[in-house]
Amino acid sequence: MKRILGFPVEKIIKSNRKTVSIEVTDNATLIIKTPTYVRIADIEKIIQKNYQWLKNRLEIAQKSRQFKTKRFVNGEKFLYLGQLYPLEIKQNLSKPLIFNDKFYLRFDARPYAREIFTNWYKQQAAKNFYRRALIFAPLMGVEFNQIKISSARKRWGSCSNKKNINIVWRLIMAPQAIIDYVIVHELAHLKHMDHSKNFWKLVESVYPNYKKAINWLKEYGPYLDI
Repeated sequence: MKRILGFPVEKIIKSNRKTVSIEVTDNATLIIKTPTYVRIADIEKIIQKNYQWLKNRLEIAQKSRQFKTKRFVNGEKFLYLGQLYPLEIKQNLSKPLIFNDKFYLRFDARPYAREIFTNWYKQQAAKNFYRRALIFAPLMGVEFNQIKISSARKRWGSCSNKKNINIVWRLIMAPQAIIDYVIVHELAHLKHMDHSKNFWKLVESVYPNYKKAINWLKEYGPYLDI
């Protein structure tokens, strides 16, 4: 594979287009599309100009390769509370799935591994989210009814007019600080059902770094899945 200024280039496509575009692929390579008259030296200048942005995007793509659809095989790594833990397939386990500094999956449970993992994550999420909500609610001067585990895809949490908080189970894969932000965000909606200045002031009063958490979810949220 060709490299330009250290970046892996999958291919360079020349056509009658008028501008140069650089795409970072899921395989952590670059695809460069250029007008026919553009030289390698010109491409190098463009890469140099966008060096840091391309470097960051490639690093994200490289990390994301670890989080592709799981095959549930020995050595494969799974996220839990922001850390990656390896999977080991074992015979004669007392339960289909056990977590103890790594994940242990019983050999005969492999055909149902995705469902087993999902159920385990949901159980951990229910305990974690409820415990953390009990901590933050008094600090914010709010009371909630229930913490419900959701499988939604478009947003990480929601709040109902019955004071029920819904939070997506996949969030249990994120660091605790990110989980806490989503919980605080939804609890704040018990006082402010919009995203007004007062809403964000309430969030900030107990979670000052909320903007970093928002950016984290935008960047890494798509990788919280199995």
